[in-house]
Amino acid sequence: MNLDVELYDTTLRDGSQGEGVNFSAADKLRIAEQLDLFGIDIIEGGWPGSNPKDMEFFEQAKRRTFKTAKLAAFSMTRRKGIAVESDDQMRMLLEAETPVIGLEPSCVSVFRDELQNFFPRDERAKRLGSLAMTMTEFIQREGDAFPMPRVERRALVQAHCHHKGVMRFDAEDAVMRKIGLDVEHPDSGCCGMAGAFGFQRDHYELSMRAGERVILPAVREAENETLIIADGFSCREQIAQATGRMPLHIAEVLRMGQKKRPSSIVDRPS
Repeated sequence: MNLDVELYDTTLRDGSQGEGVNFSAADKLRIAEQLDLFGIDIIEGGWPGSNPKDMEFFEQAKRRTFKTAKLAAFSMTRRKGIAVESDDQMRMLLEAETPVIGLEPSCVSVFRDELQNFFPRDERAKRLGSLAMTMTEFIQREGDAFPMPRVERRALVQAHCHHKGVMRFDAEDAVMRKIGLDVEHPDSGCCGMAGAFGFQRDHYELSMRAGERVILPAVREAENETLIIADGFSCREQIAQATGRMPLHIAEVLRMGQKKRPSSIVDRPS
């Protein structure tokens, strides 16, 4: 079996912590350029905000074009006792301008939509919103940088409401078709789960009526070889609970294609 291997290099962070090692910002740039020439896929450039050299490295790296490598930034959540808007390390992480990639559509929509509504004049909110994207948006943005597997199967797709309403589903649809999926995307609306809504006793009947309108019958009627794809956690849970089929996230489908073997995930585990 042939597997694609992606290399994640931490020389510029872990490698700089040894005794007697002291990289300048210029050293780090030269090392990053050499790692790029070696074909490294992802280079962890350091921790923006931890020291002036890392800050300078990320600032200069924005103006460099790497052939194969993508830069990643090491970081942390806000420090205890400091509000996130007052934490300089959070600000410096944003200023590094590395993409913020979310697998859960509702998480990405927080940055792209809700955050902008709460802080319409805050430049940090605008910057974070511009950096936040779904995985398929990132793949589309990077063009041919990602070798795409082939998954020539039929797929029934349930789009998360936030994904359709806030980010649009174009990138997701393009990636699915690019890898060879024969996509059926019914006009199903909300699956009915809507976060914790469908788990609440008073909402259960309404939740099930929403799901039974289109998507749940379509899943039950789908052949076993048809992939059921839903990126939203609540969508996957509603479908799994109500039909016994275990939906896949698009990341799992891509991984399945890389392994070059059919998915064994059809029925809900007992």
